[in-house]
Amino acid sequence: THGERTLIVLGDGMGGHSDGALAAQRLIDAAGDLLPQGASLPPTQLLQSIASEAHRRIQQISPNLPNEEQARTTAVFCLFNGSSALFAHAGDSRAYQFRGGEMLTRTRDHSVVELLYRTGRITEEDIRSHPLRSQVSRCLGGHGPDPRLEFSPAGAVESGDVFLLCSDGLWEPLNDQQMATQLQGPELESALRELAEEAVTIHAGYADNCTAIAARAEVSG
Repeated sequence: THGERTLIVLGDGMGGHSDGALAAQRLIDAAGDLLPQGASLPPTQLLQSIASEAHRRIQQISPNLPNEEQARTTAVFCLFNGSSALFAHAGDSRAYQFRGGEMLTRTRDHSVVELLYRTGRITEEDIRSHPLRSQVSRCLGGHGPDPRLEFSPAGAVESGDVFLLCSDGLWEPLNDQQMATQLQGPELESALRELAEEAVTIHAGYADNCTAIAARAEVSG
């Protein structure tokens, strides 16, 4: 939090366990460093500058490795400013907005299967089990140029709204309504922990990061 702005950010690292974890941490560190410096920047410019700086820091992890072995991470942001919120992302980590046990909106993945869904070749439910589901089309890191974030305003923020940022290790084995229902209760932390445990149980034998953060909005006035 800095001034009237509160930023939540999550990354799901790729490129081997240690390099992937380091890539995600460099995203978090870049957000912490640049949020205070960007107090006067427009929201989209602030988030893009964080992503670009994180991208450069991730490129320094293992610069001599071939591009396909480079450390990478997805990135998803939720920037609150008063009664408004802005999502931004690169990759297949998601941001959700829930209200009263229902999903209002979510980001759309940068992935091969999302493109197949948007072109009508598979159903939305097929995304969760398709053999190409782990192939992302946009991320931070690698030898390429700065990544382009996709920006999507959340709905008008009301007190009690729940915002969830999560990796595919959470959303893939569960469903949107299940997450919306379970996160509407008063104990948000325990509900999120239960969802994560359930996701890991469903994916037993299939190693994947299950990373998530949730926040309940309180709007004054």
